[in-house]
Amino acid sequence: MVVNGILSNNRLKYPYRADRADILAVLLQEILIMEYIVNLIWDDEANVWVATSNDIPGLILESKSYDTLLARVKLAAPELLELNCPGFPPGPISFVSGFREMTVL
Repeated sequence: MVVNGILSNNRLKYPYRADRADILAVLLQEILIMEYIVNLIWDDEANVWVATSNDIPGLILESKSYDTLLARVKLAAPELLELNCPGFPPGPISFVSGFREMTVL
């Protein structure tokens, strides 16, 4: 995007009049960098961490250790994407974690 004649991603350090091709190139690059979201939730009933993702088909893992689960997801995610979504671009994995406990009053 162009802000006051300077590309907003700060790749250009000097004032620059961007044409449509420059703007399109920046937008395409931002679209092609896919961020994969992995949800990590503590299952109190099973006493394990569970990893799931809407972005990585087939990703359902569990582990008693949070750190072990992170390592397993980092190994499994690229393989699952390659098997289930050929041609998907590589990108960063963001982990969203939470602890949920239910108590009956």
